[in-house]
Amino acid sequence: MEEGFKRGDKVFIRDYPFGNPTNVSGIVVGILKKDFYNVKLESGLNEGKIVPFKYWKLLKLAKISENSCNIEEKVVVLENEQ
Repeated sequence: MEEGFKRGDKVFIRDYPFGNPTNVSGIVVGILKKDFYNVKLESGLNEGKIVPFKYWKLLKLAKISENSCNIEEKVVVLENEQ
C-alpha cells in the first residue's frame, strides 16, 4: 500500500488513464481489506453515496497542494463545500 489513508481524510478521485485528480471529491469513511477504502462522495453524479475505491484511485488533498499547478481550483471547490 503506497498511501496511508485514515478516516476523515479529504480525497479527490483520480481518472483512470492518467491518474490526474478529477473534480469529484469525498471523505474517507471506512477502511476495507486489500487496500480498499469507503469514500463518501461530496460532489459529482453520485454525491452523498458511499463508494469503495482502491488506494491508487484516491489522492489526498495535501498531495494536490504540494504537486499541482491547479491548486487554486481544487481548494476553492473544497472551501465552498464546507
